[in-house]
Amino acid sequence: MQTMIEILGGGAPENKLLSGKKIGFTLAEVLITLGIIGIVAAMTLLVLKDARDKGYVTGLKKAYSVLSNATNLIISEEGEPSNWGLTSYGAIDNSGNERIVGLYIKHLDVISSGEYCYYCNELMPGVPRLTYTSLNGVSPGKGLYGDPLFINSHPLLLKDGSIIGISFMNRTNAVYWGTPDISFTVDVNGLKGPNRIGRDVFFLYINAKTGKFLPYTNETFDKGKVDYRDTCAKGKEGYSCAYKVMTEGKMNY
Repeated sequence: MQTMIEILGGGAPENKLLSGKKIGFTLAEVLITLGIIGIVAAMTLLVLKDARDKGYVTGLKKAYSVLSNATNLIISEEGEPSNWGLTSYGAIDNSGNERIVGLYIKHLDVISSGEYCYYCNELMPGVPRLTYTSLNGVSPGKGLYGDPLFINSHPLLLKDGSIIGISFMNRTNAVYWGTPDISFTVDVNGLKGPNRIGRDVFFLYINAKTGKFLPYTNETFDKGKVDYRDTCAKGKEGYSCAYKVMTEGKMNY
């Protein structure tokens, strides 16, 4: 008895599983598909990196603006930084520097602050001391004074999540020859990664004689023995990236 398909001229239905024909992709098709996936993945990673970098740039610009405004307000109240009463070498305490930190706390949106951090386990209550690396991802992340980041500084946590460490050239029984009178270590996204100098960590400073608030670049410390100039490039430490980013408005390194 003929089936309806045979009557209509279609012949017997074909069972592909039993016909001997192979179902699948050729090697060339697989390679082409993998290549397309790889290209899309690479493009996605570039887009994500670009978005992250733009976030770091925005964070640095915001920190620079906020700290610059605070500095100008303090200058309007106290005069030039040379008159702020910085702790001098040989002083019996750090009250001069601590007073200046208090002035910045007054003019910043601070939600938590720590005591002078000297090899502390916590920057402030509930905020652990983080581990940082340099831009090259190899060298330990150290501050302008040669110590681990935020060590020998007065750490502040701002409402936007950024962490700022205020450091001074002079403190009780110590002086960091050639360093800025007041410097600021800024981690623009705080507890979030990558915790890398030149990416989410930057350096700003004040020259007490000129009163100018500047992104760090082109200075040498310890009477020229420590040279951090032009360090914002592949394979470098990243100390001068604040100036590069503020000047060019992007991370092209």
